[in-house]
Amino acid sequence: MHNIYRKRKGFEILCPLGSYPLFLRKNKDDKEEMIRFLAGESTRHETSSLYVHIPFCDSLCNFCCFYRTLLDETQAEKYLDALKNEVMRYADTEYIRSSSFASVYIGGGTPTSLKTEQLVDLLSLLKERFNIKSDAEITVETTTHNAESDKLEALYENGVNRLSFGVQTFKDSIRNILTLKDTRSEAISAIHAAQDIGFENIDIDLMYNLPGQSIADWRMDLRQAVELELESVSPNPLFVARGTSFAEQIAAGEIPPRSGDETEIDMYLLAINELENAGYRQQNLVHFVLPEKEHLYARMRFGNHDCLALGASGGGFLGTYLYGNVRGVNRYIESANAGFPVNICANLTVDELMHKYMIWGLHSIEVGKNAFRELFGVELTDIFPEQIESLERRGLIESDDSKIALTTAGKVWCTNVAEEFCPERYVTIFERMFGN
Repeated sequence: MHNIYRKRKGFEILCPLGSYPLFLRKNKDDKEEMIRFLAGESTRHETSSLYVHIPFCDSLCNFCCFYRTLLDETQAEKYLDALKNEVMRYADTEYIRSSSFASVYIGGGTPTSLKTEQLVDLLSLLKERFNIKSDAEITVETTTHNAESDKLEALYENGVNRLSFGVQTFKDSIRNILTLKDTRSEAISAIHAAQDIGFENIDIDLMYNLPGQSIADWRMDLRQAVELELESVSPNPLFVARGTSFAEQIAAGEIPPRSGDETEIDMYLLAINELENAGYRQQNLVHFVLPEKEHLYARMRFGNHDCLALGASGGGFLGTYLYGNVRGVNRYIESANAGFPVNICANLTVDELMHKYMIWGLHSIEVGKNAFRELFGVELTDIFPEQIESLERRGLIESDDSKIALTTAGKVWCTNVAEEFCPERYVTIFERMFGN
């Protein structure tokens, strides 16, 4: 279990790995071709997903490696104006006019660092310009320290039905290391307040393999989450990203380093055991949900659905086009005001689509053989016979007539497993981008 591959690749690499083959195509920008496609074609998907990136935070956690910047109210107003322009450009295309959105995810950053009226205006704009289903899952990310009741009430009244709180840990001494702005008791109070408002689908992010965190600490965090009767719990391992103040503090000996892979694996297995024993089911590698609940956006994003992604650094998939928006708030504002803010785009071949389907699908633990056949007109086992045989022999997947599915060992080593379906050239790029 602990040494199947020479080096374990973290879950944080799996999502960017799913951007295959974008980073191989930097010299082939299909942006204008995609814009023509969107203008003249209708979608073939029954439903799609929508992602909106809000890059602002009212404080910057030392460990975070997502694209975000400290909130500046003047800059935020300009950003939201540019975001409106991007919304309008896509809404005017035939492809998006014909799309129906079953899930909406507003992430960041910290979307709730915006003013209440700004959030309400954004939600109104999205509903006005896009065909968002009446029963759509609409998620907003938030921290517990800025989830004021009046703001959450306004979100609830304007159709938001799922919240994702960045809790990370309930242990105050480790919360201090992570520069989180409130205490365990305050975080719990914020969650209770959201439940009292009426939210019936609340998720929290919890991190493990944190500096100074023991197995007992991690078990306590998991049991506290269960005690809160949350609909979803998302355990993620700590990723120490190069260039973050967190990495610099570890290098300087100011905070203790994370433990090794063996401890991280044991903590992940503990999460599976604790949450499943508490009645949760594992929807994908990092989302555990109550049996009657689901994180629809995650299922759609890692399946064969379109995702329209808006905002700085947003990455989407429309038709056969995979694209990424420009990074940097000011650069995004300039680009979105002038046209589509797409920085890189690739029209995928059938072969690339099949590889991408496997990489994304494994995030959801299993890939259906019938679905693969319906999509591509070929048998999954005929396209990837060597990978399937090798992974099955090493006990990383199980295969039957209907699907291939990750075993417990396969879940632990999932990013390594996904790389088996990724051409070596692309893996080399990720070694360079996400190496030690």
